[in-house]
Amino acid sequence: MSQTPRNVTAYRLFVETNLPPIVRAGQGIYNVNELAAMVGLKPTRHFRKHVNHLAMCGKLKPFPTFTLRGNIEIRFGIDDNDNTREVAF
Repeated sequence: MSQTPRNVTAYRLFVETNLPPIVRAGQGIYNVNELAAMVGLKPTRHFRKHVNHLAMCGKLKPFPTFTLRGNIEIRFGIDDNDNTREVAF
């Protein structure tokens, strides 16, 4: 038997090991659809749950941004420093 806990699935391991290095290499902030496309998965509810888990653990940082229509959208990135980051629309 494997030494990993029962609730750690192959999907979760894939997302948690592949997503932070890809985001760190891109040096930007991305919405959930863009993150899913980066790792080759569909942006399902299950994927969003794992992205939110990574944000709660501190591996990704959520950035609230405004869309062109004035709505608030949560984008995720890795903040290497505490400087204010400008977001281009």
